[in-house]
Amino acid sequence: MTSHKQQSEGGFALIEALVSIAIFSFALIGLVSLQSVAVASSIDAKSRSDASYLASQIIGKVWTDRGSIATYNYLGTGAPCTASGAASTNPAVLGWLSDVAATLPGAASNVQSLSVGAGNTLTVTICWKRAQETSYHQHVTIAQIN
Repeated sequence: MTSHKQQSEGGFALIEALVSIAIFSFALIGLVSLQSVAVASSIDAKSRSDASYLASQIIGKVWTDRGSIATYNYLGTGAPCTASGAASTNPAVLGWLSDVAATLPGAASNVQSLSVGAGNTLTVTICWKRAQETSYHQHVTIAQIN
């Protein structure tokens, strides 16, 4: 009688082992998925930080060159990230556009915008997108240049 009971328990132990392996596998898949989301969020945060830095950089250049603020207009009309208008020939703007393109993924110069409005209000719009994304992220900074 005891041998029949041991055989039943042996099969039950095998099922317990399989169930515990399945639970462990699902937990591991969840952790890998969580890590993937954390990495993507970290990349997005770095891009936003870089965009903020780049906006501050061009605002600083405009502050030091207030006398020719009108030359900083760059594709200043149209919807964000689909900018249109006149392109600037100001070397500071062209250098800044190169920095933006080199720093942010998918940040082509034709989607960036610098707009000088009434009262010397400078609006900086920086757009970027990662390769697998279809829509742009944008960072807009507005500064009053006196």
